[in-house]
Amino acid sequence: MYRERLTITLDAELLQAVDALVDGESLRNRSQTIEHLLKEGIGLHRLDQAFLFLYPDYEPSRPEALVRLMAAAGIKTIYLVSFIGQPTELAISIGQLVPEATVSAVPSDFGSGGALLLKHAELDAPFLIARADASRTPLPTGLLTPYVFHRQHQAPLTSLLCPRQDGYASAGLWIADPSLLASIPAGIVSLEDSVFPVLLKEAKVRAYPFTTGFNIAP
Repeated sequence: MYRERLTITLDAELLQAVDALVDGESLRNRSQTIEHLLKEGIGLHRLDQAFLFLYPDYEPSRPEALVRLMAAAGIKTIYLVSFIGQPTELAISIGQLVPEATVSAVPSDFGSGGALLLKHAELDAPFLIARADASRTPLPTGLLTPYVFHRQHQAPLTSLLCPRQDGYASAGLWIADPSLLASIPAGIVSLEDSVFPVLLKEAKVRAYPFTTGFNIAP
């Protein structure tokens, strides 16, 4: 992860409080402790769940790139929804890429919308939706700024968009609020075909265009 050095001035008593949190293990120094407190203050720690939808035409390097992006954001739970079969085996292989996260398979029988409803009891904070398909659209370098944007605009859904010559392309990434679940009807439901268009029509989707990212290897 790319980091930048900066100099800050803190109240002496506040700095003592920071030092008191340094435990030499999970928080090894002042910099790591201040970074932890900033993430907590911003609320980034609440973005700790993600759905990874895997489609038959997926670009082989796409799932790994998405999982690396999730790991860098500190996502702790990944729900794998596979539309190509073998969900348990795929969950195990993806879990090996991010040993610090829990990867579990969710049935795809009810479509992408139905998969979210199957986990509705666990979704009490913003979560990531990621689509792995044939797209070679670049991904953002991180999820912090889009997550802050999502919180500021308080919409059920924020769509991450990558600029291109003729406009913008979906990166296949969305940050969703738990309120999104109320827009998903029961039954076999596709998020992109049945849910997202309705939210767009109701002006309940915010667009976050990002200008930096990395390309998926051909």
